Amino acid sequence: MTKPYPDNPLREASIVGKVHVGDSTEQSALTIGCRADDDGAVMTASFVVPDTLDFQFGMFEGPGGDGEDEELLSVILQDTDPVTHNVSGWHSDDVEFTFSYLLPQDEASRWREHAGEELTMAVHLASADDLPPARLRAEFDLPVDARGLSDVIAPCLAATVINR
Repeated sequence: MTKPYPDNPLREASIVGKVHVGDSTEQSALTIGCRADDDGAVMTASFVVPDTLDFQFGMFEGPGGDGEDEELLSVILQDTDPVTHNVSGWHSDDVEFTFSYLLPQDEASRWREHAGEELTMAVHLASADDLPPARLRAEFDLPVDARGLSDVIAPCLAATVINR
């Protein structure tokens, strides 16, 4: 667990995994963030993808991206049904793209309860005739010891979540 900014309630935890597009595989990182203060709490999950992968990242960038209007992210825990979300993102230094979404309290709790299992995030393209049906898949092994995740999400689980 880290607190990236002193005197700020933001807490984060990250793990490393793999991201796949077609036959290409690269390293990725998943970060869970919780910011709880007197106004409420916001919990997010984000993962980075190298721009070298052949994927239409621009469709998901910023306000107005396809992922804001359609639930194009599927989150799958081992042996559970997929949960879908709206997802958007941004480019960083022209070398990576970060996908991010609001992480509901029940889903964060489920990740903690499934410590040691694989977590898969699949990004689907919006349905359009002129685009290939490619998708991006990121896989992360949740740590067996869930204390780091618990430390990060605890303030957000105890607070009223606000959707920003």
